[in-house]
Amino acid sequence: MQLQIEIDAAGLEELRRLARERVPDARRDMVESAVRHTLVNTIRGNPVDTARSRASWVQSLERLGGTPPAGWRGPRPLQFAIEEGRSLARLEQDDGPHQTTVTATSRVFYVPYLEYGTSDRPPYAMLQRALAVTRLMLPRLFRLD
Repeated sequence: MQLQIEIDAAGLEELRRLARERVPDARRDMVESAVRHTLVNTIRGNPVDTARSRASWVQSLERLGGTPPAGWRGPRPLQFAIEEGRSLARLEQDDGPHQTTVTATSRVFYVPYLEYGTSDRPPYAMLQRALAVTRLMLPRLFRLD
């Protein structure tokens, strides 16, 4: 049994046009959507006390045009902690001809302890769990509409 697929010159030219004109925008949209979904789920899985660490993720989400989930501040937020958390957020974007990169970073000092736990506390793994959910969504996020 043999399967052979051939693309004629017109089909090949159409593929090249798509790669040139539509794929870069679709790639950028997919990456930004994936990061927004990951940030929303990270915010939801992040424990709230002062709302400092959540605010750092919210800052990046809003810069990407996303909306934070309702109630992200928690029951006892501290305004100074929220402002500090926002100031400790970093979002970097690079949209080159062949690659799109979006990096959201929380520089709140205790975020690694929340994520990975300590000898006294179990890990929340909020980012790891959020990335696992996003990974399953990636095929649906790439569209050439």
